[in-house]
Amino acid sequence: VGAGLISARSALRRGEPAGAIEALAAFDPARLGPAQRRLRAVALGMARDALGETSLAVDAWLEGHREPGAPTLPALPPPRREAIIAEAAAARAIAPVAGARGPQALLLGAPGAGVESVARLLGRLPGVRLLADRFGHSPRQDGFSPDEARAVVDADFARLFARKYARPLERLGVPADATVVDWVPALDARAVPIALAAFGRLRAIVVARDPRDALLNWLAHGCAPGWRIADGDLEGAAARLANLLRHLDATVAALGDDVLWVSGDAAVADPAGTLATLAGFLGVEVPAAPGDLRESGLGGLPRALPAGRHAAYASTLEDAFAALG
Repeated sequence: VGAGLISARSALRRGEPAGAIEALAAFDPARLGPAQRRLRAVALGMARDALGETSLAVDAWLEGHREPGAPTLPALPPPRREAIIAEAAAARAIAPVAGARGPQALLLGAPGAGVESVARLLGRLPGVRLLADRFGHSPRQDGFSPDEARAVVDADFARLFARKYARPLERLGVPADATVVDWVPALDARAVPIALAAFGRLRAIVVARDPRDALLNWLAHGCAPGWRIADGDLEGAAARLANLLRHLDATVAALGDDVLWVSGDAAVADPAGTLATLAGFLGVEVPAAPGDLRESGLGGLPRALPAGRHAAYASTLEDAFAALG
Protein backbone atom coordinates (compact mmCIF):
# COMPACT_ATOMS: atom_id res chain seq x y z
CA VAL A 1 0.00 0.00 0.00
CA GLY A 2 2.78 2.40 0.88
CA ALA A 3 4.46 1.74 -2.46
CA GLY A 4 1.15 2.34 -4.25
CA LEU A 5 0.69 5.70 -2.55
CA ILE A 6 4.26 6.69 -3.39
CA SER A 7 3.68 5.69 -7.03
CA ALA A 8 0.51 7.75 -7.15
CA ARG A 9 2.24 10.82 -5.73
CA SER A 10 5.12 10.37 -8.15
CA ALA A 11 2.68 10.25 -11.07
CA LEU A 12 1.00 13.43 -9.83
CA ARG A 13 4.35 15.16 -9.56
CA ARG A 14 5.13 14.17 -13.16
CA GLY A 15 1.78 15.58 -14.30
CA GLU A 16 0.26 12.15 -15.01
CA PRO A 17 -3.04 12.09 -13.07
CA ALA A 18 -4.36 9.07 -14.99
CA GLY A 19 -1.31 7.11 -13.85
CA ALA A 20 -1.99 8.16 -10.27
CA ILE A 21 -5.58 6.89 -10.51
CA GLU A 22 -4.31 3.59 -11.90
CA ALA A 23 -1.83 3.21 -9.04
CA LEU A 24 -4.53 3.95 -6.45
CA ALA A 25 -6.93 1.46 -8.06
CA ALA A 26 -4.44 -1.36 -7.50
CA PHE A 27 -5.45 -1.90 -3.87
CA ASP A 28 -8.77 -2.25 -2.06
CA PRO A 29 -9.54 0.73 0.22
CA ALA A 30 -11.59 -1.54 2.49
CA ARG A 31 -8.39 -3.31 3.52
CA LEU A 32 -6.60 -0.10 4.55
CA GLY A 33 -6.40 1.64 7.90
CA PRO A 34 -8.06 5.05 8.43
CA ALA A 35 -4.82 7.03 7.98
CA GLN A 36 -4.01 5.23 4.71
CA ARG A 37 -7.54 5.76 3.45
CA ARG A 38 -7.23 9.49 4.15
CA LEU A 39 -3.96 9.67 2.21
CA ARG A 40 -5.53 7.73 -0.65
CA ALA A 41 -8.54 10.07 -0.71
CA VAL A 42 -6.34 13.18 -0.87
CA ALA A 43 -4.24 11.75 -3.72
CA LEU A 44 -7.28 10.52 -5.65
CA GLY A 45 -8.97 13.92 -5.30
CA MET A 46 -5.84 15.68 -6.54
CA ALA A 47 -5.74 13.40 -9.58
CA ARG A 48 -9.41 14.06 -10.36
CA ASP A 49 -8.80 17.79 -9.87
CA ALA A 50 -5.91 17.70 -12.37
CA LEU A 51 -8.22 16.04 -14.91
CA GLY A 52 -10.89 18.68 -14.35
CA GLU A 53 -13.29 16.12 -12.87
CA THR A 54 -14.41 18.40 -10.07
CA SER A 55 -17.41 16.37 -8.92
CA LEU A 56 -15.32 13.20 -8.60
CA ALA A 57 -12.59 15.17 -6.82
CA VAL A 58 -15.09 16.42 -4.23
CA ASP A 59 -16.45 12.89 -3.72
CA ALA A 60 -12.93 11.53 -3.15
CA TRP A 61 -11.95 14.25 -0.69
CA LEU A 62 -15.18 13.88 1.29
CA GLU A 63 -14.44 10.17 1.72
CA GLY A 64 -11.23 11.18 3.47
CA HIS A 65 -13.12 13.48 5.82
CA ARG A 66 -15.52 10.69 6.75
CA GLU A 67 -12.65 8.74 8.30
CA PRO A 68 -12.62 9.00 12.09
CA GLY A 69 -9.72 10.54 13.95
CA ALA A 70 -9.57 14.30 13.77
CA PRO A 71 -12.12 16.41 15.66
CA THR A 72 -14.62 18.67 13.95
CA LEU A 73 -14.62 22.46 13.91
CA PRO A 74 -16.34 23.75 17.07
CA ALA A 75 -19.72 25.41 16.65
CA LEU A 76 -19.50 28.99 17.89
CA PRO A 77 -22.47 31.25 18.62
CA PRO A 78 -22.89 34.14 16.17
CA PRO A 79 -20.78 37.07 17.39
CA ARG A 80 -22.36 40.31 18.56
CA ARG A 81 -19.89 42.50 16.67
CA GLU A 82 -20.84 45.93 17.98
CA ALA A 83 -21.09 44.67 21.56
CA ILE A 84 -17.63 43.12 21.33
CA ILE A 85 -16.17 46.39 20.00
CA ALA A 86 -17.80 48.34 22.84
CA GLU A 87 -16.65 45.83 25.48
CA ALA A 88 -13.11 45.96 24.09
CA ALA A 89 -13.12 49.75 24.43
CA ALA A 90 -14.32 49.44 28.04
CA ALA A 91 -11.70 46.77 28.78
CA ARG A 92 -8.90 49.13 27.81
CA ALA A 93 -9.95 51.39 30.68
CA ILE A 94 -9.25 48.60 33.20
CA ALA A 95 -5.71 48.49 34.58
CA PRO A 96 -3.93 45.33 33.29
CA VAL A 97 -3.25 42.56 35.78
CA ALA A 98 0.11 43.20 37.44
CA GLY A 99 2.74 40.77 36.16
CA ALA A 100 0.30 39.10 33.75
CA ARG A 101 2.01 37.05 31.09
CA GLY A 102 0.16 37.25 27.79
CA PRO A 103 1.10 36.27 24.24
CA GLN A 104 2.97 38.69 22.00
CA ALA A 105 0.44 37.78 19.32
CA LEU A 106 -2.35 35.36 18.53
CA LEU A 107 -2.17 33.44 15.25
CA LEU A 108 -5.66 33.32 13.74
CA GLY A 109 -7.31 32.12 10.57
CA ALA A 110 -9.99 29.83 9.21
CA PRO A 111 -9.44 26.22 8.12
CA GLY A 112 -7.96 26.18 4.64
CA ALA A 113 -6.76 29.81 4.84
CA GLY A 114 -3.11 28.75 4.97
CA VAL A 115 -2.47 29.29 8.68
CA GLU A 116 -0.21 26.24 8.79
CA SER A 117 2.03 27.82 6.12
CA VAL A 118 2.44 30.95 8.25
CA ALA A 119 3.00 28.81 11.36
CA ARG A 120 5.86 27.04 9.57
CA LEU A 121 7.50 30.39 8.81
CA LEU A 122 7.07 31.59 12.39
CA GLY A 123 9.03 28.54 13.46
CA ARG A 124 12.03 29.90 11.54
CA LEU A 125 12.22 33.13 13.56
CA PRO A 126 14.74 33.12 16.43
CA GLY A 127 13.26 33.61 19.87
CA VAL A 128 9.71 32.96 18.71
CA ARG A 129 7.86 30.20 20.56
CA LEU A 130 4.82 29.10 18.59
CA LEU A 131 2.21 27.37 20.75
CA ALA A 132 0.22 24.93 18.63
CA ASP A 133 -1.33 22.69 21.25
CA ARG A 134 -5.00 23.64 20.85
CA PHE A 135 -5.76 20.84 18.39
CA GLY A 136 -6.85 17.27 18.84
CA HIS A 137 -9.15 15.79 21.43
CA SER A 138 -7.30 17.19 24.47
CA PRO A 139 -6.46 20.80 23.59
CA ARG A 140 -5.00 23.31 26.04
CA GLN A 141 -7.81 24.95 27.98
CA ASP A 142 -7.85 28.59 29.03
CA GLY A 143 -9.92 31.71 28.47
CA PHE A 144 -9.40 31.55 24.69
CA SER A 145 -10.96 28.07 24.45
CA PRO A 146 -14.32 28.07 22.63
CA ASP A 147 -16.09 26.08 25.33
CA GLU A 148 -14.98 28.30 28.22
CA ALA A 149 -17.69 30.20 30.11
CA ARG A 150 -17.85 33.93 29.46
CA ALA A 151 -18.46 36.64 32.02
CA VAL A 152 -18.82 40.38 32.27
CA VAL A 153 -15.49 42.12 31.76
CA ASP A 154 -14.22 43.31 35.14
CA ALA A 155 -10.96 43.37 37.07
CA ASP A 156 -11.67 40.19 39.05
CA PHE A 157 -12.43 38.12 35.98
CA ALA A 158 -9.40 39.62 34.24
CA ARG A 159 -7.19 38.27 37.04
CA LEU A 160 -8.77 34.84 36.67
CA PHE A 161 -8.24 34.94 32.91
CA ALA A 162 -4.57 35.88 33.38
CA ARG A 163 -3.97 33.03 35.86
CA LYS A 164 -5.64 30.46 33.61
CA TYR A 165 -3.48 31.61 30.71
CA ALA A 166 -0.17 31.60 32.62
CA ARG A 167 -0.40 28.16 34.22
CA PRO A 168 -0.11 26.12 31.00
CA LEU A 169 2.88 28.23 29.93
CA GLU A 170 4.60 27.26 33.15
CA ARG A 171 3.81 23.58 32.59
CA LEU A 172 5.11 23.82 29.01
CA GLY A 173 8.33 25.42 30.23
CA VAL A 174 8.02 28.44 27.93
CA PRO A 175 10.95 30.78 28.72
CA ALA A 176 9.96 34.13 30.18
CA ASP A 177 11.87 35.99 27.45
CA ALA A 178 10.32 34.04 24.55
CA THR A 179 8.24 35.83 21.94
CA VAL A 180 5.07 33.79 22.38
CA VAL A 181 2.74 33.41 19.41
CA ASP A 182 -0.36 31.42 20.35
CA TRP A 183 -2.17 29.65 17.51
CA VAL A 184 -5.89 29.79 18.33
CA PRO A 185 -7.64 27.84 15.56
CA ALA A 186 -11.24 28.67 16.52
CA LEU A 187 -11.31 31.97 18.38
CA ASP A 188 -14.53 33.06 20.03
CA ALA A 189 -14.44 36.85 19.69
CA ARG A 190 -16.04 37.18 23.14
CA ALA A 191 -12.63 36.30 24.59
CA VAL A 192 -11.03 39.44 23.14
CA PRO A 193 -12.35 42.07 25.60
CA ILE A 194 -11.47 40.06 28.69
CA ALA A 195 -7.98 39.34 27.27
CA LEU A 196 -7.52 43.07 26.74
CA ALA A 197 -8.54 43.69 30.34
CA ALA A 198 -6.07 41.06 31.56
CA PHE A 199 -3.06 41.97 29.43
CA GLY A 200 -3.66 45.60 28.52
CA ARG A 201 -2.86 44.89 24.88
CA LEU A 202 -3.55 42.06 22.46
CA ARG A 203 -2.09 41.69 18.97
CA ALA A 204 -3.05 39.25 16.24
CA ILE A 205 -1.64 37.79 13.04
CA VAL A 206 -4.66 37.00 10.86
CA VAL A 207 -4.16 34.71 7.87
CA ALA A 208 -6.63 35.31 5.06
CA ARG A 209 -7.56 33.68 1.76
CA ASP A 210 -10.64 33.98 -0.44
CA PRO A 211 -13.25 32.09 1.64
CA ARG A 212 -14.15 29.91 -1.35
CA ASP A 213 -10.50 28.91 -1.79
CA ALA A 214 -10.26 28.35 1.97
CA LEU A 215 -13.24 26.00 1.92
CA LEU A 216 -11.85 24.16 -1.10
CA ASN A 217 -8.41 23.76 0.49
CA TRP A 218 -9.96 22.57 3.75
CA LEU A 219 -11.87 19.99 1.74
CA ALA A 220 -8.90 18.95 -0.40
CA HIS A 221 -6.24 18.63 2.27
CA GLY A 222 -8.25 16.75 4.82
CA CYS A 223 -7.57 18.45 8.11
CA ALA A 224 -6.52 22.06 7.64
CA PRO A 225 -5.42 23.12 10.15
CA GLY A 226 -6.76 20.23 12.22
CA TRP A 227 -10.49 19.71 11.69
CA ARG A 228 -12.41 17.27 9.56
CA ILE A 229 -15.71 17.94 7.83
CA ALA A 230 -18.19 15.92 9.85
CA ASP A 231 -20.31 13.33 8.03
CA GLY A 232 -19.38 14.80 4.66
CA ASP A 233 -21.70 17.75 5.39
CA LEU A 234 -19.99 20.34 3.22
CA GLU A 235 -22.79 22.91 3.50
CA GLY A 236 -22.72 22.62 7.29
CA ALA A 237 -18.92 23.02 7.25
CA ALA A 238 -19.27 26.12 5.07
CA ALA A 239 -21.76 27.63 7.51
CA ARG A 240 -19.38 27.02 10.44
CA LEU A 241 -16.53 28.50 8.40
CA ALA A 242 -18.62 31.60 7.64
CA ASN A 243 -19.43 32.03 11.33
CA LEU A 244 -15.75 31.69 12.27
CA LEU A 245 -14.94 34.40 9.71
CA ARG A 246 -17.50 36.65 11.41
CA HIS A 247 -15.72 36.07 14.72
CA LEU A 248 -12.42 36.99 13.08
CA ASP A 249 -14.02 40.14 11.65
CA ALA A 250 -15.28 41.16 15.10
CA THR A 251 -11.84 40.42 16.59
CA VAL A 252 -10.08 42.59 14.01
CA ALA A 253 -12.56 45.41 14.57
CA ALA A 254 -11.98 45.22 18.34
CA LEU A 255 -8.18 45.16 18.09
CA GLY A 256 -7.83 48.01 15.60
CA ASP A 257 -4.23 48.70 14.59
CA ASP A 258 -2.82 45.74 16.52
CA VAL A 259 -3.50 43.37 13.62
CA LEU A 260 -1.22 42.07 10.87
CA TRP A 261 -3.02 40.64 7.84
CA VAL A 262 -1.08 37.91 6.05
CA SER A 263 -2.12 36.30 2.77
CA GLY A 264 -2.11 32.51 2.92
CA ASP A 265 -1.32 32.48 -0.79
CA ALA A 266 1.60 34.90 -0.35
CA ALA A 267 3.02 32.72 2.43
CA VAL A 268 3.43 29.99 -0.21
CA ALA A 269 4.35 32.16 -3.22
CA ASP A 270 6.68 34.58 -1.37
CA PRO A 271 7.81 32.92 1.86
CA ALA A 272 10.88 35.15 2.26
CA GLY A 273 8.81 38.33 2.02
CA THR A 274 6.21 36.92 4.40
CA LEU A 275 8.93 35.92 6.86
CA ALA A 276 10.31 39.48 6.85
CA THR A 277 6.82 40.91 7.41
CA LEU A 278 6.22 38.60 10.37
CA ALA A 279 9.60 39.45 11.88
CA GLY A 280 8.90 43.17 11.59
CA PHE A 281 5.52 42.83 13.28
CA LEU A 282 6.95 40.81 16.17
CA GLY A 283 10.08 42.93 16.53
CA VAL A 284 12.55 40.08 15.95
CA GLU A 285 15.42 39.68 13.49
CA VAL A 286 15.14 37.70 10.28
CA PRO A 287 17.72 34.89 10.51
CA ALA A 288 20.75 35.37 8.28
CA ALA A 289 20.35 31.84 6.92
CA PRO A 290 16.70 30.81 7.31
CA GLY A 291 17.15 27.76 5.09
CA ASP A 292 14.92 26.65 2.25
CA LEU A 293 11.57 28.34 2.81
CA ARG A 294 9.78 26.64 -0.08
CA GLU A 295 6.88 24.50 1.01
CA SER A 296 5.85 21.08 -0.20
CA GLY A 297 3.81 18.22 1.16
CA LEU A 298 4.17 14.46 0.87
CA GLY A 299 5.99 13.45 -2.30
CA GLY A 300 6.94 17.05 -3.03
CA LEU A 301 3.38 17.94 -3.97
CA PRO A 302 1.85 21.37 -3.23
CA ARG A 303 0.04 21.69 0.09
CA ALA A 304 -2.49 24.16 -1.29
CA LEU A 305 -4.48 24.46 -4.49
CA PRO A 306 -3.65 27.49 -6.68
CA ALA A 307 -5.25 30.82 -5.76
CA GLY A 308 -8.57 31.20 -7.54
CA ARG A 309 -9.02 27.45 -8.04
CA HIS A 310 -12.51 27.80 -6.53
CA ALA A 311 -13.73 29.16 -9.88
CA ALA A 312 -13.49 25.67 -11.41
CA TYR A 313 -15.79 24.40 -8.65
CA ALA A 314 -18.43 27.14 -8.94
CA SER A 315 -21.03 24.66 -10.17
CA THR A 316 -19.95 21.59 -8.19
CA LEU A 317 -19.82 23.49 -4.88
CA GLU A 318 -22.57 25.99 -5.60
CA ASP A 319 -24.56 25.19 -2.45
CA ALA A 320 -21.49 25.17 -0.20
CA PHE A 321 -20.25 28.48 -1.59
CA ALA A 322 -23.72 29.94 -1.06
CA ALA A 323 -23.56 28.84 2.58
CA LEU A 324 -20.45 31.01 2.99
CA GLY A 325 -22.61 34.07 2.52
